[in-house]
Amino acid sequence: MVESAYAASKYVAAKNIVFTSDEQKDTDFLFNMETITGFNNRDSLMEAICLPGGAEGVVFGRVDFVGSMGWARETINLQQTTDFALEVSKLCKKFDKQLVVGGGVSIESIDALRQIHQIRLDRFETRKVVFDTGKALSSDIEAGLVDAVHFELLWLQNKRDYYSGIALEDAKRIEMLALRWEELKSWKASGRNK
Repeated sequence: MVESAYAASKYVAAKNIVFTSDEQKDTDFLFNMETITGFNNRDSLMEAICLPGGAEGVVFGRVDFVGSMGWARETINLQQTTDFALEVSKLCKKFDKQLVVGGGVSIESIDALRQIHQIRLDRFETRKVVFDTGKALSSDIEAGLVDAVHFELLWLQNKRDYYSGIALEDAKRIEMLALRWEELKSWKASGRNK
């Protein structure tokens, strides 16, 4: 999350230290604009990432954004929230920077995504699936979003099962060693170890 031009410059500097120029060729670097403070500083943020070696764009995170204003999560698809995203879209278009929208993307978000795309919207994302806007909005996006939710459900179930399996893998051995340790403590305390 970036909220000031200084923070954006630190992000860019860190990116340029950690990733070689060769590594940067295959990666797009975007910063998260997720608060009203970041939005209010959007012009200086954009100028900071437009410097040589800067970043490729912005991810507008709607859930955190509305939260930063004390609004309920349910307001992410209201026009007043979309209006903020439209302003960021205009800025990305002006500076030729990518725009990605995330935060509670669902079937209810389609109208907002279409509005933003009319100005500039390169991609939108659920937590685990990234959609190319041009392709997604010109096809059966409703089915795609249903599949994205299904994928995330399967992902989380797999993660739960995997880590549960790891956690339970040694349960019997732990129980056996705990019993053995209790026996050995008793044996040691009784003085039979002399």
